Amino acid sequence: MPEETPSLPHQLNGKYDSALSLDEIDFASPIISIVEVKRSRLSDGLGQCIAEMYATLKEFKQDKVYGIITDGDVWEFLFLENSVLSVDENNYHIRFVADIVDRIGYIAEIFKT
Repeated sequence: MPEETPSLPHQLNGKYDSALSLDEIDFASPIISIVEVKRSRLSDGLGQCIAEMYATLKEFKQDKVYGIITDGDVWEFLFLENSVLSVDENNYHIRFVADIVDRIGYIAEIFKT
């Protein structure tokens, strides 16, 4: 269920844990922000991931961005469009790595159009 994202300061700074961009040369217009957390503590990365996603929208003047929180075994996907946050109901386990790769490929296809 989408939730309204709380207002955040406009001066967010810091480094991504990881990010994915479709630009081959420059890191421009990232499409996914990836946050790594300690094992079985996905909720610990939620605030950081949302902050990185929000900063991406503002910095790169985008209207949407995806986020991933992972402990290396379990992967949780988020989507932020304008100020509305959606969290995927499903978590993806590394045992089913093809599902994770498919999900990331799906996200990349969305941004290609």
